Amino acid sequence: MRDYMPVQVSEDRFVQFTYNPDYLKGESKYITNVDRVMQSLMKLPYFKGIKVIKCLIVIYGGNLTVCRGQDNKGEYTSLIMTDKVFAENPTLSQQEIKAEIIKAIGEERIEFVWLP
Repeated sequence: MRDYMPVQVSEDRFVQFTYNPDYLKGESKYITNVDRVMQSLMKLPYFKGIKVIKCLIVIYGGNLTVCRGQDNKGEYTSLIMTDKVFAENPTLSQQEIKAEIIKAIGEERIEFVWLP
């Protein structure tokens, strides 16, 4: 589940990235239908009030960690990501990837940390 489930970015907000990992290319029967899983989960009482935002960027679990912090300018979000996201989204530049993620998360102040 960790590879395809939405990433929590605040108490009641999650971002559902596109799950289409390169290690399953040609093995579509093993790619989980995340929309179907989420439709089932969103019917449960626990998910009442939870907002799930879809993002077209291909990222899967283990390649992204969300951290919240605070400094003298206020709260900010740090995204620690592997550079695997570039290989998974070859038609997009780093700036385009960042812009899509910022739009999905819905915050202006995001620090990106890229790991090899």
